[in-house]
Amino acid sequence: MITTKPALYFPILLLSLITLCGIFLLRDYVVPSFQLILGLMIAPFVFRIKEKANYSGRCLYPVLIFSGLYFFLTTPLFLYLALGCLLFYVIESFYGKIGILPFIFLVCFSPALYYFVNVFTFSLRLGLSDYVSNCLHAVGYAVRSCGNYFIFSDGCKFNVDKTCLGLNMFNTGLALTTLLIGLNEKRSGKSLPINFLLLVFILAIVFLVAANFIRILVIVLFKAMPNTAAHEVIGMFALILCMVVPIHVLIYYGAKKFGKAESENKNAPEIRYKSTAILTIAMLAVMLGSFFKLEKESIIKVYDSKLEALELPGFSKTKNEDGVVEFRNAYVLLYIKPAVHLLESDHPPSMCWKGSGYDVDEITEVTIANRKILTAIIRKDSVTHYTAWWYDNGSIQTTDQWKVRLSGGEPFRMINLTATNQGGPGHILPEFFKDKAILSRPAS
Repeated sequence: MITTKPALYFPILLLSLITLCGIFLLRDYVVPSFQLILGLMIAPFVFRIKEKANYSGRCLYPVLIFSGLYFFLTTPLFLYLALGCLLFYVIESFYGKIGILPFIFLVCFSPALYYFVNVFTFSLRLGLSDYVSNCLHAVGYAVRSCGNYFIFSDGCKFNVDKTCLGLNMFNTGLALTTLLIGLNEKRSGKSLPINFLLLVFILAIVFLVAANFIRILVIVLFKAMPNTAAHEVIGMFALILCMVVPIHVLIYYGAKKFGKAESENKNAPEIRYKSTAILTIAMLAVMLGSFFKLEKESIIKVYDSKLEALELPGFSKTKNEDGVVEFRNAYVLLYIKPAVHLLESDHPPSMCWKGSGYDVDEITEVTIANRKILTAIIRKDSVTHYTAWWYDNGSIQTTDQWKVRLSGGEPFRMINLTATNQGGPGHILPEFFKDKAILSRPAS
C-alpha cells in the first residue's frame, strides 16, 4: 500500500497546482457564468482515458506554442489554452491518452468563444429577426422587426434576445454536442475520427441557426414575453427538436460506421515522475513570469497614442487604465476605445453596460446621416439612457466586425455615445455627425 501512494497522490498534487495557478492567472478572464457551470457539469462525461499508454509528451507542444503566443500577443485566450493543455499533459503522463474530445471541450467553453458568438453572430441574429418578420407578414401578421425586438400593430413590444437560453443557444448547443459525443463514446467504447467530429460540429451550427429561427418565430407568434416560462420552454424545445435530436442520430449511426475501438494496454504503463514534475513546474514558472512581466508593462503601456492625445472642445476628458478615453459634458457621455488586434476583445457596449448593472434593450441597427450605427436603450433602476456605438478609422464608419478586424491601414476605434437626457441618440447623433473633425481626429 505504501508504494502506491506516490502513484495516487503525485498527479493530484500537480493537477491541483495547475488549477490554483489557473484560478490566479485567469481570475479576470474566466468569470462565473451559465457557460462555466454547464462546462463543469459536462466535464466528467468528456474526460475519459481512452488508451492506457506509456508516458506521452504530445500535449507539451501546444503548451509551448500557446505560451509563446501569449507572451508576444498578450491575449488571455492563449494563456487559457496553455494551462488547459498543461492539465492534459499531466493527465496523459500518469493515466493514459484522453483523445481529441477534451481539446474540443477546452475551445467550446473558452470565454473567447462566448465573446465571438455574441459579437460576430449579432448581424446573423438581426437577419433572422428580419426574416421572421417577413415570414409573418407573408401569412398576414402585422408585425415589424426593429433589431432584436418586435412591434405588433397593437403596440405590443418585446425582446427575443434577452439573457436566456436564446442568447446562449449557440454556446449551449455546442456544449450539448460535446456531451452527446462523450456519452456515445463511453457507451459504445469507440472513438470518432477528427474529420467526422468536424462534420458534426459544422452541422450542429447549421441546426442551431435553424433552431434559433424557429425559436424567434414561435416566440413572436405566441407573444411569449421574456422572463416567462413560455419564453424559456419554447427556446428549450426548439433547441432539442432542431439540434439535439438530429445531432444525436448522426452521432449514433456515425459511431457504428466510423467509430474506432479504444485500445487497452494491459501492461503497467511507464510513469516518469521526476521529468513530468520538472516540466510542469517549469512551464508554470514561464507562464507566471510572462503574466507578471506583461502586467507590469501594461501599467505604463500607451494603448493608442493618437487617441490619448485627442482633445474635444466642450468636453472634460478622463483616461481609464485600459486605454479607454472618456469625454463628458452636461448632455453626452462619450467613450472612445483604442484599436484592438484581430484576436483581442473590444468590449462592445452591449456587453460592457450589462457588466455595469444595466439592462440593454431594443438593440437595433439604424442609419443616421448616411451611416449605419447600433443603438440601444440602457436601464438601471429608475434611470434610462440612450446609447449608440460604431467603429471609426477617421474616414470610414461601420458596424461590421469583419471589416474592423481584417482591414489594413489606419485602425478602427470604437465610439460609444450615450445621451444623458431623454432626447436619445436619434436627437443628438445628427448634430454630432455634422462635425467630421471630431470623428476624424482620433485617426488623424
